[in-house]
Amino acid sequence: MKTTLFSALMALFCLGLYAQQPTIEGDLLLCPEGTGTATIVTDQAYDSYQWQWRFSFGDEEFQDVPGATSSEFTYDHYNYSVTDIRVRVTLEGQTYYSNELAIDGYAFLPIFTMQNFDEEEVSIDPNNGTLLLCEGGSIEFSVGMPYTSSIQWYKNDVAMNGETNPTLIVMGPGNYHVTAAPQACPGFFDTSLPVSVAMDPDCSLSIGTPVAGIGFGFYPNPVRSTLHFNASSTVSTVEIFDVSGKKLLSGSPAVTSGDFDTSALSSGVYVMKVGTAKGTKAFRLVKE
Repeated sequence: MKTTLFSALMALFCLGLYAQQPTIEGDLLLCPEGTGTATIVTDQAYDSYQWQWRFSFGDEEFQDVPGATSSEFTYDHYNYSVTDIRVRVTLEGQTYYSNELAIDGYAFLPIFTMQNFDEEEVSIDPNNGTLLLCEGGSIEFSVGMPYTSSIQWYKNDVAMNGETNPTLIVMGPGNYHVTAAPQACPGFFDTSLPVSVAMDPDCSLSIGTPVAGIGFGFYPNPVRSTLHFNASSTVSTVEIFDVSGKKLLSGSPAVTSGDFDTSALSSGVYVMKVGTAKGTKAFRLVKE
């Protein structure tokens, strides 16, 4: 009987002890330059609060956070990534400690761009790295992962209207860069280094004449209604997309030369993807 009574008293004591202990919840993964908040979710008001932190790796003791003496604690990515936090409280002269939260943070490599081009259309200036573009040629720029949100391409530091896709078709000179954010942290924007493109005065690809790569040429560009094309091999597909990536027109000519009707398009800039036996290539098409 005595043992049973003692056990019951101990159980009540422990129940009372744990009823006073605070429980905290909060943001565990922080975005760069972002903040998180931890709060006490226990239905209990305490006499005092003191938040504490320590590095997640090592044997350091918890340290008090200066000024963090309320039931809520806001912490930033720079100071509190890879740390543990908890709160110490007092109630009627007794001290209690909460559970611990392990705080971590995203770490992204700087944003960068990649350039895809036909070496017979584009060369690189060995003196400064400028991409030298043949008249009539094109370069496909693309933004590196994980920067897939809020993309905006710039030419000569001016935002390019409608150019918000992961890829950009460049057919003229200028300094090009992109701003974007990772999908996991849409509020964290980064800006790529500019890439310079110049026209190669010693290189010209005749408009309408099949060019290097997939051997496809077209004219006029800008186009009003009918687009004429020539190719060195059978053109299997022609697809035209708007700047959002929506396919607007498509055809399967199965010829090496012919016409493509663009009269249904509104004035603006489009991407035309052409497929032949030699591969697929994207071109920038302007509709008057």
